[in-house]
Amino acid sequence: MMSLKDKIQSEEDYELVLREIARYFENEPALGTPEAARFNELAEMLTSYEAKHWPITRTAHKS
Repeated sequence: MMSLKDKIQSEEDYELVLREIARYFENEPALGTPEAARFNELAEMLTSYEAKHWPITRTAHKS
């Protein structure tokens, strides 16, 4: 099991984390449980990886 200190290093890691977090969308964990903490950890890992590899940039709005 990956943890935040491990970080996502590859597309394979990314896919593993996506598969793991998907089950929490099917069975939402109760706040304050270890499962909720794990969900948050996975979400942070995904957010960090996606920001680095697929950044969302703002474009200038043309009038």
